[in-house]
Amino acid sequence: MSKRDWEADWAEADAWRAAVKEKCPLVYPYSDFQEFVGVRYGFDCPKGWRGIVEELSVQLQKYLEENPIEGFCCEQVKEKFGGLRYYVGPADETIWDMINVAESKSYKICQDCGAPGETRSGGWTRTVCDECSAEREEEKLGLC
Repeated sequence: MSKRDWEADWAEADAWRAAVKEKCPLVYPYSDFQEFVGVRYGFDCPKGWRGIVEELSVQLQKYLEENPIEGFCCEQVKEKFGGLRYYVGPADETIWDMINVAESKSYKICQDCGAPGETRSGGWTRTVCDECSAEREEEKLGLC
């Protein structure tokens, strides 16, 4: 097992974020994605949850095309206490329901790889599969 290539991970995450933004301009209406990252609060989606966030983004885009909401935008995406957090500004009940479903899914999907997972404690609370949990433990112990 080798150490992570953080630069490659960040480059891949940047490319993914840009692709989602391009696909869902009503959800991420920023002229420059770096403007969003700098001005707002951030878009830090663990790799294993990208499918959840992309699916939610597409659902929101379709909904907003038919039901425009003045000023709507995604303000932050992150992990907190082992679950996905997806913050938006102004939204209606339907949007909040979509977000709640996506956030609930995150507690059953490994945030590192996307396999079925469970929420685990031990320092930070994380939602991970058995394999990724073992890898994290090895990293903590300096075995890789």
